[in-house]
Amino acid sequence: RTITPEVIIDEVEKYYRLSKGSLVSKKRSNDIAYPRQIGMYICRELLEDPSFPKIGEVFGGRDHTTAMHNINKIKEKLNEDPDLDITIKEIVKNIKKG
Repeated sequence: RTITPEVIIDEVEKYYRLSKGSLVSKKRSNDIAYPRQIGMYICRELLEDPSFPKIGEVFGGRDHTTAMHNINKIKEKLNEDPDLDITIKEIVKNIKKG
């Protein structure tokens, strides 16, 4: 299947058992913000046009600097947390298999 930001958002929401549209909402609570950061990171890794402005836009019209900050946060956490790497690989596998 074609990998779009919407597909990635759907799979991250499913993985974290969030209601549809949570990741693009204005909510900033940690139970939504952390999966949103992961979603942005996955977009940066998988999309053909992974520009920060585009990623910010699909995640609820956020600024490109917010997208950049969130993606860098996940990159840092990946160095410290091997479980996060497993989580991201599992979500990516779900995205690719459809």
